[in-house]
Amino acid sequence: MTETWRELLYPAEWGFRFIIAALLIALVFRFSSVEAVVGFWILIAGCAVCLLLQVRVTILAMWGKIRIPGA
Repeated sequence: MTETWRELLYPAEWGFRFIIAALLIALVFRFSSVEAVVGFWILIAGCAVCLLLQVRVTILAMWGKIRIPGA
């Protein structure tokens, strides 16, 4: 299934991207419009989903259902 550490951390990588994009929206638009606020919260929700996926991958790796490189 999973062969590299990068594949194990893939959800966290996307979560980081969502957080950076949400912070850019907050800085550039300063919540001046409804679209900026909605976009910000959608990206934060995407980050939360990525966090849940990362927790799932971590638990599956700890249970041995996903191969961990070097282990």
